[in-house]
Amino acid sequence: MVSVACAAHRLALCCKDASSGVAYMNSFRDLLQQLHLYFRNSANRTAVLQAAAECLGLDNLKEVKDTHWLSQAMAVSNLQRNLTAVLAALAEEHNKCPTAKGLYGFLATYRFVASVYLQADVLPHISRLSRLFQKEIVNFLALKVQVPVTMACLRAIKDAGDHQPPGSLLSKLHADLDNPAGLGAYSIVHEEERNKRGTRKGLTREEL
Repeated sequence: MVSVACAAHRLALCCKDASSGVAYMNSFRDLLQQLHLYFRNSANRTAVLQAAAECLGLDNLKEVKDTHWLSQAMAVSNLQRNLTAVLAALAEEHNKCPTAKGLYGFLATYRFVASVYLQADVLPHISRLSRLFQKEIVNFLALKVQVPVTMACLRAIKDAGDHQPPGSLLSKLHADLDNPAGLGAYSIVHEEERNKRGTRKGLTREEL
């Protein structure tokens, strides 16, 4: 029992260390917490968000927070499904509240949306492995199989780059960004990260 808990904890530490090597991921986790607090601390904001979600026919919203690295999987998955509603709610308060303006400015970028889609593809594999480590009765044969399978899945996502397989969220990223009934309403386009600041309009995706 002790060794199993230790394995799950080590997996979480590996994930945390890997993400800490990317400065943007620290900002991303902080943003998830700020987003949760922004809506949790105001009944009116929560109502606006819920109304936007219902209007768009999206899932019921759950808490968006980061209490533990692996718990981020649920928060990211929920945010990805309801990102349009979250942006709609923040856009409504954009000119009234500095916090909403700041959150909207962070969320309504290609980099953030792509990060959400990437993590929504990656984190379920890690969470599945973590749950195996945490089971009261561990099947070590299953672990022997699942560890290399998880590594292969993560490597495949990395190696695929811009050519993710159909069915993955990353493969739908550009289509979702171009959908006028969804994320397309917010003019989020691909940005050159080294030179980005602001949205460049009037260019095709090929020109970008």
